[in-house]
Amino acid sequence: MDCGECKQNLTLAERARWGCGWLEPSHRTGTFAHRRVPIETDVCPGWLISLPQVLEAARAYGWRQQLDQFYEGQLPTAVLMDAIDVFSNEVEAVKAAVLSDAREGAKR
Repeated sequence: MDCGECKQNLTLAERARWGCGWLEPSHRTGTFAHRRVPIETDVCPGWLISLPQVLEAARAYGWRQQLDQFYEGQLPTAVLMDAIDVFSNEVEAVKAAVLSDAREGAKR
């Protein structure tokens, strides 16, 4: 999801229906729903993944076995460890949904 492309190609009404995070909450008319991935949000995931704290959690998740190297010898904060846990749980939920869809497709 590319926010720049979305802003350029969709009307404000369309973005409002998608729950665009760049719009004021009072202007959002819908929630984001994805047919394959279990997402629980009232804001478009494209906006969520652009947030600095989400990017940091994603990067740290990738380095979770070597966080001392990633943070140059500093210990990660408790908030960062919580963010990594949340991110990890979401990754596993997406994997489970994709595998479930694949199994259902194979049964057909």
